[in-house]
Amino acid sequence: MSEPKPIVVGIYGVPGAGKTYLMNHVLKQAFGAQCLYYDGSDVIAEVFDGGLYAFHQLSPNEKVVVREQAIRRIQDQCRKSRKVGIVTGHLTLWDLKSPKPEYVFTDADFEVYSCIFYLDPSPATILRQVIDDMSKNRHLLSEAGIQKHKEVEYAKLQELCYEYGVLQARINQGAMNELQILQTMDILLQNLQSLQTEEGCFEKARHRLDENLSARNPQVKNMVVIDGDKTLAPYDSGEMFWQHFPGRESILKKLFSSNMRYSSKAWHQASLYYQTEVSRDEFEQVCGAVADKISLYPQMESFLKEIISSWDTGAVVVTCGLRYIWEKVLEKAGLFGHVQVIGADNGYFVSGETKSIIVQHLKRNHNMKVCAIGDSKLDLAMLKEADSGIVIVGSPTIRSKSMSEHLCCSGGMEGLYGKTYQVTLPPQVTPLRQNALPRITLEAVSKQKWCINLHHATNKTAAKLLMTPTRDANVTGRALQEAHRQVGHYLAIEYLADLIGIEPFDIPHVQNNMVSGNRLAGEARTIIVPLMRGGEPMAFGVHDAFPLASFLHASSPEDLKPEKLKDRETIILVDSVINSGKSIAEFVNHLRQLRIAARIVVVAGVVQQESVAENGTLAKALNGFGVLDVIALRQSVNKYTGAGGTDTGNRLFNTTHLE
Repeated sequence: MSEPKPIVVGIYGVPGAGKTYLMNHVLKQAFGAQCLYYDGSDVIAEVFDGGLYAFHQLSPNEKVVVREQAIRRIQDQCRKSRKVGIVTGHLTLWDLKSPKPEYVFTDADFEVYSCIFYLDPSPATILRQVIDDMSKNRHLLSEAGIQKHKEVEYAKLQELCYEYGVLQARINQGAMNELQILQTMDILLQNLQSLQTEEGCFEKARHRLDENLSARNPQVKNMVVIDGDKTLAPYDSGEMFWQHFPGRESILKKLFSSNMRYSSKAWHQASLYYQTEVSRDEFEQVCGAVADKISLYPQMESFLKEIISSWDTGAVVVTCGLRYIWEKVLEKAGLFGHVQVIGADNGYFVSGETKSIIVQHLKRNHNMKVCAIGDSKLDLAMLKEADSGIVIVGSPTIRSKSMSEHLCCSGGMEGLYGKTYQVTLPPQVTPLRQNALPRITLEAVSKQKWCINLHHATNKTAAKLLMTPTRDANVTGRALQEAHRQVGHYLAIEYLADLIGIEPFDIPHVQNNMVSGNRLAGEARTIIVPLMRGGEPMAFGVHDAFPLASFLHASSPEDLKPEKLKDRETIILVDSVINSGKSIAEFVNHLRQLRIAARIVVVAGVVQQESVAENGTLAKALNGFGVLDVIALRQSVNKYTGAGGTDTGNRLFNTTHLE
C-alpha cells in the first residue's frame, strides 16, 4: 500500500494581501509545532546557489526547474516529518506596466498542494497594508489596479485547481476576523487529514447514521434511503442558495462542469464554498430563505408520513446538498425528528459513493432491507446496491437528462433490472420508456403492493385462431404441444419483443452486403424458464423466437440457483395456465430473495382474470412491492382448475390415464 500524499497547504494572494502576517502571527501561534511553515521565496533561495539575486537572473525555463525543486523539497520534508506544510507563495506577479501578469507557478505546485487559501481583502485594505509595511519594497498600485490583479489571479487559480483537482478557498478578511479564519483553517486541516482518503468521509457518514439508529426502535428492519434535490421536491437547493449572491450564481455549475466533475473532491470543494464564500450569519439566513421556498412533492410527503407510522420501517435522507436546508424543509412538513438527514455540513460532504456506502452499511451491519430513491446518475451506485430502488422522474424541465439517457441506452440498466422502478412526480408527467423502467406509485411502495401489468390478446383474431386447438379436447400429445409452441412464438414476437425492446445487429444480405437486422434487446443475456411440465412446449416457442437466450427447466423455485442465473438481465417464466398465481408467486419471491438483478416477465397461455386483477391473488402472494408484467394469449373468468383428463399437463403429454 502506497504512503499517503503529505498535506501541503498554500497561502496565496496578491502582494500586500497579508500572507506573511497570517502565517507568522496567526497560524504559527495557533498550530505551533503541528505544522511546518515555509516562505516560498526563502525555500527557492535555499535550493539555488546564489540565492534569490542569482535566481532572478535565470531564464524563465530555468526558473521553473528551481521552483519545482523548491516545492518538492517542501513535500519531502512534510512526508518525512508526517506534518502538515503551510507555504506562502505567489501565483502571479504583475506591476500592471506589462499587458499581462507573469505566471510564477509550476505543474509541480499543483501536484503537491492539497489545498490553497487565497487571501482576498479589499483593495483599500491591501493598499493600506502595502503603505504601512516598510519591510518590503513593493510597487505601489492603485485600488483599481489591485482589484484587476486579484480578479485575474483568482480566476487563474480557480481554473488550475479545477484542472489538477486541488481544493481552494477564498478568504475575505473583511468578512472574517482572525478567529474565524483560524476556525475555518482548523476545520479544513482536520478534514484534510481525516478525509485524505474517501474512507474517512464514509466513516463520518456511517457514524452519524449509527448514532441515529441506536436511538430508534430496534424493530426497524427496513430502511428507505432518499436523495434530496429533485427527489423529495422539484427543486435544486444548491442552485437556489447561490442565486442569493450576485456574481456567484453559477459557482456550482462551473465546478461540476470542470475536470472535477462530480467526484468526492468536487463535493469537498462545494462544501468549502459554503464555508468561505459567505459568512455564517449569511449562510443560516439564506438556508432559511431557501427552505421556505421548498415544498415537498405532496405524494412524497404522504409517502414519508406513511413510512414513519410503520413500526418496522424507517427513512433517512442522504443528500449531496446542505443538511441544514433539508432539515428545515422536513421540519415544515412535520417530519423532522422522524427522518434523519445526512448531508453537507461544516466541512463534511456527501458524494454519490457516500450514498452507496450508507446502503451497504445498512444491509451488512444492520441486516436491513433497503429501498433507495433518487433521480440522477449520482444515485445510480446506491440504486444498484439497494434491495429495491425507485427513480423519481420529474417534469421534463427539471428531470436529469443524463439519467434519462443513461437508463434508456444499451447497458444502462445493468444492476437495476427487476428491482428498480420509476415514479413520475407529478403523476401526470411523461414517464421514461416503460421497457427502461417499469412504472409504479409511491403508495404501492409504502403499502407494499404489487402492480400486475397484463398484456393479452384475448380479442385479437390471431388469438382466436391460436387458442382453438389448445381448447379442443380432441387435440392432445404432440399436436397440442405444437399448438402451445405456436402460442409461445406468437406471444414472444408480438408482446415480449415490444415490452423488452429490440436491438440492431449486422446480418449478411442476399446481395452480398451487410444490412441491419433486429433481435430481442439483451437476447444473449436472457433466460427462458418453463415451469415444468406444462410450460415447456410454450417455452420452446419463445425460444424459437429468441434463439440466443438460454433455457433452464425448473420444477420448483429451488431449481433456480444464483450460479445458473449469473449475468442474466431478463428472466422469462413460462407456464401454460395461471389460476391463482401461487406457483408464479413462489418463483418470483424466490428470485427476489436471491437478490437477482434481472427483470422478470411471465408468459402464459391462459390467465384467470381475478388472479391478475388489482389486489388479486397473484399480487397478494408476492412479497414486498414491485411491478410484474404478465403476457397471455387470453384471460378467462373461468375459475375451473383442471385435473386428470382436463389437466393441461396431462393432455400435453398423454398422461391422463395416470390420474
